[in-house]
Amino acid sequence: MKKPEVYFVITIDTEADHSTNWTKSNPLAFNSIIYSIPNLLEPLFKKYEAIGTYLLTAEVLENDKAVEVIKNIDSCELGTHLHPEYIGPEKRYLKYDGTYSMEFSNNLDVRIEREKLCNLTKLFEEKIGYRPVVYRGGKFGFSYNTALSLASLGYLVDTSVTPMVSWQNIGGPDFRKFPDQPYFMKNKADENILLEVPVSITFLNCLHKFLNRPVWLRPSFNGSVDMKKLICKFIKQHGSNGKVVLNMMFHSMEFFPGASPYSRNQEDYDRLVNRVQSIIEYCRDIGARFCKLSQIKALYEYKR
Repeated sequence: MKKPEVYFVITIDTEADHSTNWTKSNPLAFNSIIYSIPNLLEPLFKKYEAIGTYLLTAEVLENDKAVEVIKNIDSCELGTHLHPEYIGPEKRYLKYDGTYSMEFSNNLDVRIEREKLCNLTKLFEEKIGYRPVVYRGGKFGFSYNTALSLASLGYLVDTSVTPMVSWQNIGGPDFRKFPDQPYFMKNKADENILLEVPVSITFLNCLHKFLNRPVWLRPSFNGSVDMKKLICKFIKQHGSNGKVVLNMMFHSMEFFPGASPYSRNQEDYDRLVNRVQSIIEYCRDIGARFCKLSQIKALYEYKR
């Protein structure tokens, strides 16, 4: 059998710094963007010719210094990331310091969700200078109506789906039966409207499935050994299709000590950096192609 092409994308929820209990920093700060992206993440990516896709929230787009830093990155992709409380209509917070995001956008009235997406898209265009084409819902909030709204706004790719995982216990969607490789969502006329590129998640064995402990390609959740096993399983399971897509995700603020629950101190921070480097290096060594999230669409757009 011909060796499959392996494509590796890195999708980064890019938000303000948080505290160790997931509330936003108080006072609101952007150290993880202003310092960590240009001085840590981008040099690491460039070392291996990897590419980051940064998905920006409203508060990031409203901060001129954060926008300046992000716009100066010369080899990345930028998209949007909606946390509904932080943009109108029906904006919940006017002052963001110390606030906590709880809403799933897919629970909103369809019109309200679409207007929030529209306003976030307009804010991105105003601050970045072009229309975004890639998206992830905050807290992985997403539905078919979300897909229709995104498509109508010109988006090409979504990456909100977390296969094998249900968020119903906290009011979110249930993705347990969703595919773990990219697929097109269609409208009622059976036309492709939006490519879904799920976060790479799977059960490694029967025990994991019994205990409901899926492994994520996410360095804050799993160690390098399990993430490499996930990669090997994906290649074995999907290699006959000729291509395999791997989607590693994390948050920008995980890479600044004290700015998230996953990086409480320097030790946590160092561990996360080592895991990311280990996986990128491993993917390079197995011949994976590093690419932007939007580039995955070309691999699937003629597949029915």
